[in-house]
Amino acid sequence: MISEDFVCRKNFEAFIKQRKLYERLNNGGFLDLLTTVHIETRTRCNSLCSFCAASPRFESRSDRYMPKETYRKIIDSLAEIKYRKRVSPYCNNEPLLDENIYSYIAYTREKLPGATIELKTNGTMLDEKKLKQLFDNGLDKLFINDYQVASHISERLQDLYLEYRDLYKSKFSYSRSLYSGQEGKMNRAGSNPFQGSLSKPKNYFCYRPFEMAVFTVDGRMSCCSNDFYLENNIGSIHNASLKELFTGERIQSLRKHLLGYDRTAFDACKKCDYAGLAIGYDYSCPFKFLLPFYL
Repeated sequence: MISEDFVCRKNFEAFIKQRKLYERLNNGGFLDLLTTVHIETRTRCNSLCSFCAASPRFESRSDRYMPKETYRKIIDSLAEIKYRKRVSPYCNNEPLLDENIYSYIAYTREKLPGATIELKTNGTMLDEKKLKQLFDNGLDKLFINDYQVASHISERLQDLYLEYRDLYKSKFSYSRSLYSGQEGKMNRAGSNPFQGSLSKPKNYFCYRPFEMAVFTVDGRMSCCSNDFYLENNIGSIHNASLKELFTGERIQSLRKHLLGYDRTAFDACKKCDYAGLAIGYDYSCPFKFLLPFYL
């Protein structure tokens, strides 16, 4: 059982981390904090998850593929800053529905040899041949999130995982949940069909715009994977480099508001109930009343 003292200490540590972000706000951005880049290469999913707007039950976007030159432009821009952290060529979609995913992984590995390439799939299209091709092309980690109601699909995926888990070890993981707890509970910036938007914005900090870049099929960038409808449009990779987008005035303005516990300035943020958890710390901690003394 976690004690109140432990929670208090962790929250205070979170507050100190947040204060340090304040001190950096006017010192050239947060490029070194970028840890996750999501790239949506097709606007489609084939899973019927009730919590996701990308489900065929709720999808309202047209079926679009990312042009190959757009994908290469994003990866080349990451190569310019010698990016060595996580690249995930998926976001709010099923990545194996895009037949280009294998060549994209190979290109990412070529251009970003030090990065970690991760993929999450519902597994419905996965078989031995595709599994091998993904890892042979340079994939570092594959996560199967099995939300299937049909038991025969889950049985096939479990058999596939058991057969290859020893070969790929920590690179390959499998989990089954009809509706994953946290994903099912969050409203995903108002896009969760059964949760909807908040009636009143939460006065929470959120770490995601400090650590995340998310690219849609046309090359526009958001800073949160919950921003399904790209309401926080930071700009396009066709008009600016990733460095310019991630350290520019628009995203800095968003960060400044979030550091002041203000989610009202950006549409996706004001609708979102995400609590701003990072590294196990709660950034909605009670020490926020101290913040004005450090500004």
